Amino acid sequence: MKKETLFTILCYLLTLPTFIIPLFVFSTLPSSLSTEQLLHQDVLSDLKFNRDPVIEPNLYHSILKFIPSQRLLGILLFATILFLTFALLKEKKPLFRILCTFLLFLTPITVGAALYDAQVLLFIALLLAALYFFKKQKTIPTLLVFAAYSTASIAHTLLGILVLTTYAVFTKGWKDSKKTLLLTGSTGLLTALLSKAPLFYSYYAEQLSLSSLFVELGAKRGVGVFFITLAAFAIWRLWSKHRSSQVVFALTILSFALTPYLGDFAIALATFLLLPYAAWSLHHLLTQKWESPFFYYVGICALICGLLFTQLAYLDRAYTYLPDQAALDALSFAKEKTPPNAVIFSHPQNGYLIESIADRKAYTTTYVTSSSDPRFKLKVSDLLFNERNFEEGVALIKSAGITHILITPHMKNGQIWYRDGEGLLFILRDKNTFKKIYSKGGYDLYEIQ
Repeated sequence: MKKETLFTILCYLLTLPTFIIPLFVFSTLPSSLSTEQLLHQDVLSDLKFNRDPVIEPNLYHSILKFIPSQRLLGILLFATILFLTFALLKEKKPLFRILCTFLLFLTPITVGAALYDAQVLLFIALLLAALYFFKKQKTIPTLLVFAAYSTASIAHTLLGILVLTTYAVFTKGWKDSKKTLLLTGSTGLLTALLSKAPLFYSYYAEQLSLSSLFVELGAKRGVGVFFITLAAFAIWRLWSKHRSSQVVFALTILSFALTPYLGDFAIALATFLLLPYAAWSLHHLLTQKWESPFFYYVGICALICGLLFTQLAYLDRAYTYLPDQAALDALSFAKEKTPPNAVIFSHPQNGYLIESIADRKAYTTTYVTSSSDPRFKLKVSDLLFNERNFEEGVALIKSAGITHILITPHMKNGQIWYRDGEGLLFILRDKNTFKKIYSKGGYDLYEIQ
């Protein structure tokens, strides 16, 4: 049996834990609780935003109305991305294509997003689909898919145009694809403007630093050092021979720089830009002649185990990462001092902690299902976050069935508000309606009277 075949079998055997372990963990997690119809859409017609919404419902939330759960959607999108990656590399050698798909299983952002943040993969899949149709010179499908992709944000659109342009210049030739590219870019920008897409998708992310980018340095989301090392080696070897590697390097740096504004999408895009280069390095190591078969297999296995370790470390951190002590104290208090039928309103990212630690129903959570319209609930959440009219705010809170409101330090420091007294914080000053029953470590819990 050829060594490439043995290596391929070994690769896929090693990747099994990266899906089996997370799926087992997720089988024990509580799903979002279904809720009755909270409010008729007409109630929202007279309420206005005081500023731009902090949560932007988009195409992803519309799709969730027809898919049973976010987790299923994530797995379907991951499978779609695997297919598109394989199709885009059709002209490459079979081993190279296998290595690319194999690396997708061992890059933290892809598998992690498939299991807990499918929104990232949706727009990556749309961009890859647009690139695939662009490659096949299918103008209409390219325009339609890229238009759907452009509804995320203007920044998404511009990055997508840069990716398509890079591919056109270095693969298809600028003259042969200039008209299609200009038409696609114009359609994308027009769609983004007509759909009132934000400049950046409203997303709270950590400040850009090495510790926020690399999993081994503690990033909750990021890339692995082994993956970056493989990609960097390929770019270094190809730097002078292929100018495209220089452009991809610049696009990767730009994607990483946009992480504070685009969150996981920027990291995912950088990962896909570097993916062929990381695969090239693996292919180079596999096909070159080694004097000792023993060192060959030991070296390759060590590299694969390093990639596997990065993935498992990322998944372990993503699923078992506990909030700080101040958050635990606040959630424990909520569990002890609020009635079992309480509905706690907070940022959607806090929903899972509310339901798992406080054991109370969260009004919004990122783990949504099709049992309720996620776009509608995000719309209500945005109205509440921005509302400064006391009567309208209280009416909306009571109509939504909210009994308690949890405010966290992140929410008060950029995740939603920047100054004291903005939006909902102004309404919460009324002590006759909102009784502050907990305030410690930056966490405030209000009870609706």
